[in-house]
Amino acid sequence: MLRGADVVCVVSGALRDWARSRGVDEERILLTPNGVDLARFHPAAKRADLLASLGIPTKRIIGFTGFMRDWHRLDVALEAFAAARLDRLDAALLIVGDGPALPGLRRKAKDLGIEAHVRFTGQVLHEAIADHVRLFDVALVTAINPYASPLKLFEYLASGVASVVVDQPNLREVLEADCARFVPEGDAKALAAALTGLLTDKSERRRIAEAGRALLLERDYTWDGNARRVVAAVAAVVAERGRARANPNNPSL
Repeated sequence: MLRGADVVCVVSGALRDWARSRGVDEERILLTPNGVDLARFHPAAKRADLLASLGIPTKRIIGFTGFMRDWHRLDVALEAFAAARLDRLDAALLIVGDGPALPGLRRKAKDLGIEAHVRFTGQVLHEAIADHVRLFDVALVTAINPYASPLKLFEYLASGVASVVVDQPNLREVLEADCARFVPEGDAKALAAALTGLLTDKSERRRIAEAGRALLLERDYTWDGNARRVVAAVAAVVAERGRARANPNNPSL
């Protein structure tokens, strides 16, 4: 199917390379990362009622959203929080979502003695995610598949939240160096240092958040932008076929 398609859309360079390895010509591959709905995800004030419902006072909030599996390495976030004693910085960890890793994470938070400073929301409807993301002062992508284009990252960027992300090619290709803090996967010490630095430097948090949102807008990492790129790619194929029909003897077509 890939070799027979006129356009193959992929969300990361790793998937582009995979498609090429399956015999897809480079010129037929459209690389367009995932996106975000800017009408829903945008900077706004934290909702005091939501904070109250979660039992979080006016703290600095480190946040994560998503379906949680062990490979997301949120255990490292818990270890970093505990090791750096981020509660002393008036910080809380807000983990939004559900998944098979959740029970183990709850146990780990208790074993580390940070249970009082961690909130697990469980499943949250997607229409409520934006309000949760806007509660974050720092957002996390602690691990991701090497071929993925994580939705959460674009939602963080659009919401104007500074992010700490795992340092790997599929995230580097969508971010500039000044748009996030990069840390090695599984390195609790490095994560703790990055979080401590951002929690104690409001101006740096703001700078990274603004740079990230500006990049998202500049590169049009949106669903509308993706639609425009796909339509343009298909239109080019249609136009090429039209020229071929009009000039059946043209060897360039």
